[in-house]
Amino acid sequence: MELEAEVATLRKALARTGLLADGGGACRAGELGEEWARGAAEMKPAHEMASEEARLGQKTAADNERLPQDIAAQAGSCTALLRREEQSGVILDSAADYAIFTTDLDRRVMSWNAGAERLLGWTAEEMVGRTADIIFIPEDRARGEPERAAGGALAEGRAEDERWCQRKDGSRFWGSGLVLLLRERAADPGAPPLGFLKVIRNQTERRRAEEALRESEARWRRIFEHMHEGFALCEMVWSADGTPIDLRFLDVNPAWERLTGIPAAATLGHLATKIFSGIEDIWISTYARVVETGEPAHFVRYLGPVARWFEVLAYRTEPGRFAALFLNVTERRAAEVRRDALVELGDRLRDLRDSAEIAGTAAEVIGRALGVARAGYGTVNASRKIFRVERDWADGQVASSAGDWRLGDFWTGFAEELGRGEVVAVDDVAQDPRTEGSSDSYLARGVQSFLKVPVVAEGRVAAILYLQDTVPRRWSAEEIVFVRGAAERAWALAERARAEERGRLLLNELNHRVKNTLAVVQSIALQTARGAADLPSFSGAFQARLIALARAHDLLMREHWEGAVLNAVIRAALDPFALDAAQVDLSGCASDVALPPAAALALAMAMHELATNARKHGAFSVPEGRVSILCHGVDHGDGALVVEWTERGGPRVDGPPARRGFGLRLLERGLATKTGVGADIRFEPEGVRCTLRLAPLPVDSQT
Repeated sequence: MELEAEVATLRKALARTGLLADGGGACRAGELGEEWARGAAEMKPAHEMASEEARLGQKTAADNERLPQDIAAQAGSCTALLRREEQSGVILDSAADYAIFTTDLDRRVMSWNAGAERLLGWTAEEMVGRTADIIFIPEDRARGEPERAAGGALAEGRAEDERWCQRKDGSRFWGSGLVLLLRERAADPGAPPLGFLKVIRNQTERRRAEEALRESEARWRRIFEHMHEGFALCEMVWSADGTPIDLRFLDVNPAWERLTGIPAAATLGHLATKIFSGIEDIWISTYARVVETGEPAHFVRYLGPVARWFEVLAYRTEPGRFAALFLNVTERRAAEVRRDALVELGDRLRDLRDSAEIAGTAAEVIGRALGVARAGYGTVNASRKIFRVERDWADGQVASSAGDWRLGDFWTGFAEELGRGEVVAVDDVAQDPRTEGSSDSYLARGVQSFLKVPVVAEGRVAAILYLQDTVPRRWSAEEIVFVRGAAERAWALAERARAEERGRLLLNELNHRVKNTLAVVQSIALQTARGAADLPSFSGAFQARLIALARAHDLLMREHWEGAVLNAVIRAALDPFALDAAQVDLSGCASDVALPPAAALALAMAMHELATNARKHGAFSVPEGRVSILCHGVDHGDGALVVEWTERGGPRVDGPPARRGFGLRLLERGLATKTGVGADIRFEPEGVRCTLRLAPLPVDSQT
């Protein structure tokens, strides 16, 4: 019970009457009314007591102990005075805020003060001689609470009693009080008991305040334990000179562990510098400023020791302490970085026209956004042999990987996935079953994790954007979506740049090719006419040569004039002759060796002239004649390619012809002059042998 000053006042008054011991003071009946008048005047008004009681029921334990002891010490005096009806009436009626009454051992009421009448509703006339059990609520009476309370006081001399009490009108209030045992002689604990003194005070408001507080605490505790945000209560740690040097964690909620990855048991009572080894100084200084100024702080910051981003709201709770609400916003931050990177990528690529510059810029923006060691963007040539990285980006820890690579080497182990346009993500080359067998070669190049994102255009892999890191890392679905989108954007912009460049070149190239083609046609016409005996023979020869030239052009057009496959050029040149398959052996010519445009045209014309000569005079003029065509490289260090035409089974050859026609002149002089293709023709008795030596080939046409 909250008695404090009120109990002290009541004790003084009771001591004067002999109800309580007060240094042996005698009971003087004449002073009783005056003393109680002074006591009543000294008591605090009810509204002030209610105000104090609203302070959530803080008890004065010492007063609770002293009051029953003092009353019990004077039990004999109390008994005598209670029999003195006049004096007891003055005392009890003066305690206006307390219900005070006495009962015999059977709990029948012997006296009933005015406070009891006001609090409980029954008058003294109604209650004297009646059992006091009536003030217990029915549920307590059914449980035997009246007997228990009396039994406790009888056994111990006193019993604290807090419970719901019932008024005459049936309403209830929360009563807080004491039950004291009265004896004939207070100083003699063995003296016969006479009855009980009960003091009750209405503490309903305090009870409600306490219940509200408990409910509020429980509600906030539930929120605290289930809230999505993390919470930490901390105190600052200062050096001797007042400099903030650390902070100590006093309490954290369950979300703490989920958001930081650190168990609460390893946090409470520990210093931040021990929990987060290497924590950035700005964290300590920011919280110190909150504690010093009282100004809340709201910020988003990276916490290096756990490699996470947090959004934090910190505020001071009391001197030297602060609380922090926080969220792990690492994914949100990463999404913002990716979004900003796409904007930057669009801005930086918008005005670029060079494909190499586009590739390098895309690699840089994407690599920086994802924090990898190396990023590159390369294109796959039409023959799917060469992967060309014109420019890449590296963070300085690893070397550049720009250059031409064999595509087979680049996508070893992943050709099927990449060929289908699927992303290849390897979090750790040493752990992934697809790479653990070759992890040493990856690690030797400083690659422990990588991501390869193919760009598919017109049904084939046209480009690959790759990311590599020196440490294991998990490639998230969001990162993969981001890289794929960036790769496709880079491809589209690079294609636009290439298309614009092709458009500019096309006019020049078209003009150049038309002039060249017309010159070739003119030369063919003139040379054919010079060797023709009449118009029909001229027409046939001229038309055949134009067809050979046109078929070679068709091959190059299908490959966008990037080149043509050697085997296809030879077959296209021979197809118009409708030869039996047994007459031509092409097994010695690989089907995947590419030729540049000029060499392809020259070879087509050479094959046409050789086949025309063979049809008129050589192996193709008889059914048993055969031609073998062998293609091979020459180890002169220049990458030259040799094509050997050998005729067998045809009419005997008696040496070079006496008259050298257009075809022979074209082979011996024209090809070498225009394209760098050299021809060595030998007229052997068994048949013609022609060796064509093509100029050195670019790297992307070599096997």
